[in-house]
Amino acid sequence: MLALFQGSLDTLLKRPRFQPSLGQVAMLHYGRCGSSVLCDLLGQHPDIFWDAEVFERMFRKQLREARFIRDPMLLLRLRMALAGKRYYGFETKCHPAYHLSAPVLNTSSSSYIASLKQMGYGYFIILKRQNYLRQQVSEEVGRQKGGVWHQPAGAAALLQQVTIDIDCVRFGGYRVALLDSFIERDRRYAELASLLTAERTLWLTYEDHILPDPVKGYQQACEFVGITPREVTIECSRTNPFPLKDIIQNFAEVEAHLQNTDYEWMLHS
Repeated sequence: MLALFQGSLDTLLKRPRFQPSLGQVAMLHYGRCGSSVLCDLLGQHPDIFWDAEVFERMFRKQLREARFIRDPMLLLRLRMALAGKRYYGFETKCHPAYHLSAPVLNTSSSSYIASLKQMGYGYFIILKRQNYLRQQVSEEVGRQKGGVWHQPAGAAALLQQVTIDIDCVRFGGYRVALLDSFIERDRRYAELASLLTAERTLWLTYEDHILPDPVKGYQQACEFVGITPREVTIECSRTNPFPLKDIIQNFAEVEAHLQNTDYEWMLHS
């Protein structure tokens, strides 16, 4: 009965009147990269229905529809119908350690991108944080703070020190050596670049488009999909503005681990 219901719903949602009339935008990233502040700004635009991390909310049972829809891509199609005469946008932690993992989508990057294209996604935004060490530290700090990942605009950042286990860090659902996690990020970004070669793709970096002024990244994203940027309000502030040597308690150990590698520069940036 459930399979029959989901099949009928899938057929219904493929009809043109249930498709976002302006288009669909998929943002891909690995977390702790400024995505929340950027997506909050995009969500303030009247021509965009920004739906955040749909699969994260589905996995955590934070969406009412997830109670009766087991197929994550069908759930996405249902959420797309909410956009009406606007763009529909959402974000995915597009890596096997995150939303592509077995508990969530259980698919590969290539299959996932192919599915999105089949569903009509014509705009892809890749948001990358170039300093992987700061990305990892930000994740560790958030966990130390009990899952507090964001900070309201204007609030003073508080220093939270962490220890980095260079032999076993958490990268999504993976447990790997710190250096190996950096190599894995590079490999997967290269894979995404290859998969999206023929697609309309905007590459943004935290360091160039979010950190100096998030509105800059917002404006580029708006221009990318062909809409005029509107006035927006930044509602989040930076959570970890401190030098890494002040945040990482075993900084000397991490420094030795990354010395003479392609990632050594991340220690002092």
